[in-house]
Amino acid sequence: MRLLSIYSVLLVLVLPSAHSQTTYVGLRYPPLSFGLSKLGGYMTGWPEDSVHSIAQIDGGPSTMLWLERIQRDAKDSAVVAYEVKAVLVPPAPGPDQALMLGTCALGNFDKGGDSKLLAMATFVGDSVTAKRVDRAWRVDLKSERFVEIPTKGVVCFKDVGSE
Repeated sequence: MRLLSIYSVLLVLVLPSAHSQTTYVGLRYPPLSFGLSKLGGYMTGWPEDSVHSIAQIDGGPSTMLWLERIQRDAKDSAVVAYEVKAVLVPPAPGPDQALMLGTCALGNFDKGGDSKLLAMATFVGDSVTAKRVDRAWRVDLKSERFVEIPTKGVVCFKDVGSE
């Protein structure tokens, strides 16, 4: 029984928690730390900015978004590593909510989604546009951080081609 208690304490210390996400800033990978898995990611600001990406990381009890700086080889072609510059732990989506990455815009969709805009949005039924945007963040590439912004004027749509 004592061994089980020690093992439980070690798991709590090793696995990421909602309070320790900032400890990933500065991390260079691959490899990812124990207990983490990369769910996907995309370039931000392409083609003007080809050195930043956003990765969605499963960290056990929570999902994290990492703003990363891409490090390339001497020929500037192959990715050698990613360095975590900022971490965002969005709230867990509620019923009818979705975390929207790159499929939101300010004002309208004339130019498509903004890759530097992230949001938690509420959808109703089969609608491809959000009923409301509950929270929104913008990636500030200059300061390499996530900045929460007002939701007024933010519109989001489901990327129905990827479902």
